[in-house]
Amino acid sequence: MITIIYNDELNKLPTKKYYSYFVKELGECNHVNFYDGTKQRIYKLKGLENVYDKIMNAVCYVYNQSKIPGFAKNICDFLYYWISDMLLTHLEEKSLYNQVIMMLFDVILNTGGNKVCNVLHWSMDKEHKFEDIKLMFDYSKDYNTYKEQFIETNPQCYKGYKLYLEKYKFF
Repeated sequence: MITIIYNDELNKLPTKKYYSYFVKELGECNHVNFYDGTKQRIYKLKGLENVYDKIMNAVCYVYNQSKIPGFAKNICDFLYYWISDMLLTHLEEKSLYNQVIMMLFDVILNTGGNKVCNVLHWSMDKEHKFEDIKLMFDYSKDYNTYKEQFIETNPQCYKGYKLYLEKYKFF
């Protein structure tokens, strides 16, 4: 029997699931005390004018999730890579990356007295091969799901899934 991996299997990958929480802007910021001040500081940065809401909603989402018993702290790692990707893609002055990532994680870390998330890596930029490091992180988080999906040798994949996997062939 031939195994065919359909495009919708991508949605089962942990990275797709976690990053979708941020992309879909599921964060509710209405009653988050750091929101207004942090939003104003982010909005003023060149290049972030069109994405600051997405970034702030992602921060609010994780902050609000941290208040729920059984909070899965691993979401902080996904938040770090998602925000870093947004900053390094859109922020015009890349030299501000460390300052901005520190500010965003500080508001989560120091709000309400709970130690919620830490910054994983400092000095992350294009020179430090951020894309490669993020790709390795994503692959490591998705690895067990790949193992489950690829139980047969050389299964057939739909085009979308195949294109998604091809980004890993350079490793």
